[in-house]
Amino acid sequence: MEQEKWFPFLSKFCLFSLLFGLLFFSVFYFSFFYFNHYYRLDLAEDIETVVLGNSHPQCAINDELLTKTKNLSRAGEPIYYVLPKLQHLIQNNHHVKQVILELSDKEFQSALSRWMWSPMVIEHCTKAYWAFWPMSYHVGFIQKRGIDYFNYLMAAERKYLLAMTQRSEPFFEFLLWGGYKPSDERMKKEKWEESQQPISEKCDSLLIPVDANYIAFQELMELCNQKKIKLSLIRCPVHESLHDCFEKDYFRLVSRKMNLDVLDFRNLFLPDSCFRDAEHLNSIGATLFTHKLIDEGICQ
Repeated sequence: MEQEKWFPFLSKFCLFSLLFGLLFFSVFYFSFFYFNHYYRLDLAEDIETVVLGNSHPQCAINDELLTKTKNLSRAGEPIYYVLPKLQHLIQNNHHVKQVILELSDKEFQSALSRWMWSPMVIEHCTKAYWAFWPMSYHVGFIQKRGIDYFNYLMAAERKYLLAMTQRSEPFFEFLLWGGYKPSDERMKKEKWEESQQPISEKCDSLLIPVDANYIAFQELMELCNQKKIKLSLIRCPVHESLHDCFEKDYFRLVSRKMNLDVLDFRNLFLPDSCFRDAEHLNSIGATLFTHKLIDEGICQ
């Protein structure tokens, strides 16, 4: 008798849960496909080069000085997040012939993996790219962050809907895809304190961790190869106080192990007036560096 008493309640609860789940996933899939189409980025036909990566190229390459290049780099983006962004980009822009990608020192270190999966970064990138991610990304983030990831998705949908109602597309395009970020800040004059310690003498025995970021980089190279897109790996200038830090040795090791050809401007000397901080150029530095890329025929 007791079981019969609870049976109607449990049946209604299961039915309600099922209907709620169907409603949620229906809204999610509708939003996924709608936003995927509505906010795709169609570049001008004369754009042949796109710049991708983190805050270094975002601050260093002024595409306002370029006629055939679009800077779409965005602060805090490991290659794992750049890959689906590029996949979506070239799907709708077949005239892209070159990708300039910042390859930072930490890209394949364990510290980067911890950063990549941190709640802050996942939330930051979810709000921009969730509608362009393959389902494997969503499943991976649910496994990593559980219910928090659904909260990120809800926040992302609210932001998309707000941008649609306000029609603030130029601003929203910057939030979604990234872009050159000018700054008039000047680096403070006090001595830059190094936080890293010199690398061990056993650096040649270091192994490149085979994590999600490394695998994404391999897939990105293969994608460019399949689409016959030139991939130009680059390192942007940093202040001279960082020229001799240990990462230089680690990066040389990684480049050798992976047989990479990198356009390394990290040690390019620029005066203090060109930096907003030790790792990022300001508007003055970006102008000088962009003209150097033009002079060397790297982009137009």
